[in-house]
This record gives sequence, structure tokens and C-alpha cells, in this order.
Amino acid sequence: MEAESRAMLDGLILLEDYGLSVYSFIIESDSQVLLDMLSGKIKVPWRLRELTNQISRRLSALSCTLVHTYREGNMVADYLARKGVVDKTEFRTASPNSIPAQARTLILQDQR
Repeated sequence: MEAESRAMLDGLILLEDYGLSVYSFIIESDSQVLLDMLSGKIKVPWRLRELTNQISRRLSALSCTLVHTYREGNMVADYLARKGVVDKTEFRTASPNSIPAQARTLILQDQR
């Protein structure tokens, strides 16, 4: 759950960094549990409270809709989230060439 939370927060930070927070968005997550925590349907575990509070604050400043998607429809995000948690690194890119090769492969598969 930490990976999904961190990935969503990082995505929201990127929206702000690139000046895109003025637009409307549909934010997809393959974690129904995370979506339920953010909507208040279920209790947030103490170890995730700070992350989910940060996410909620950023979401409140956006015009967005949160929707659930199945993992098969979210393979690129799932890969990057797992990579960030395992490698303990942040991933930010300014060009498609700096995207990890495995993620580029998943993006190409997703386009088919």
C-alpha cells in the first residue's frame, strides 16, 4: 500500500511541478483500498496517515476524479511504483528517453 500511496503523491507533485494542476484530471489507481482510504470508506493505517494526508491536501486543490482501474490497465504505473519502493529512488523525467527501458516497453504494449 505504501508503493501505491507514494506513486499517487509523486504524480500529484509532478502535476504541480509542471504547472498542470489548473486542468481537470481523471486519476486512475489499481488500488481500490487506497481509493477507499482517500474517500473515508475505510480507516487509514497509522503508518500511511502522513502520506494519505498529503495526497488528500493536494487532491483538494485539484479538479479531479479518482477511479479504479484493474492492474492490467495500469501496468506502467505499477512498475514505476514498485521500482521506486524497491530502489528507494524518485523517478522524474523530462524526456521519453530517460524512462527506464522496461517502462517504455510497457508503454508500447499499452498503446496496442
